[in-house]
Amino acid sequence: MSNFYAGAYWGARRESDLECAGRLSACLTALAAVDPSFSGWYKKGATRTAASKDPVDTSSREALTKLLAAGQNRRDIGNEVISELGFNVALWNRADDPTAFRVTCGAYIDNPAIKNAFSLQLPDLVERPGNLGMKSSAVAVVKLLVESWDPDWATWSSSDWRSTQKVDAVSPVFGLVTYVSRVSAERVSAAGFHAEPFHSGALFISNVEQDRVAGEQLAAIQAAVRNA
Repeated sequence: MSNFYAGAYWGARRESDLECAGRLSACLTALAAVDPSFSGWYKKGATRTAASKDPVDTSSREALTKLLAAGQNRRDIGNEVISELGFNVALWNRADDPTAFRVTCGAYIDNPAIKNAFSLQLPDLVERPGNLGMKSSAVAVVKLLVESWDPDWATWSSSDWRSTQKVDAVSPVFGLVTYVSRVSAERVSAAGFHAEPFHSGALFISNVEQDRVAGEQLAAIQAAVRNA
């Protein structure tokens, strides 16, 4: 499985299951327009055989609302819903080289270590034909994640790149393309990247394609944004 992923992350924000379903439906509809692997979603199971063979109707807010509500955390004693932890769902596309996503939405607990997030596990971008591994696709995906979820930050990155950077509860992880809210594009300068205004912050885009991004450049731009 590829270690590349795209994700959007934000802090406490109380939203209903219906509001979260609306955001998720818009996100999945936009993703499907980028690449066919971002469509045809199924419930997961303990094994591939046990996983659902019936696709989820991601255009239906009602269906997504039910899935999100079913994924709420409950207390061990009494089975009471822990509403402040929001709603959760995880789906995959059943491919041999799978794409999968997990979302937590509507969490409003005052704890920086517990985030709302939409995380998309990407297929193998080296072996996969087509343009999914190109920077243009990464830009499109990060932009639609920002527009769907209005996050604090969003990125197209990898676990290897993440390991080169400072990781804590609040710092964004940088990758080929990264969005950070409430940051001015004009105030950040780092070698190997250019910045442009987007949404309520800035979009940082590598000057090279994915296979030439250097880990030290990612660490440098993370530090530059942190100090801006």
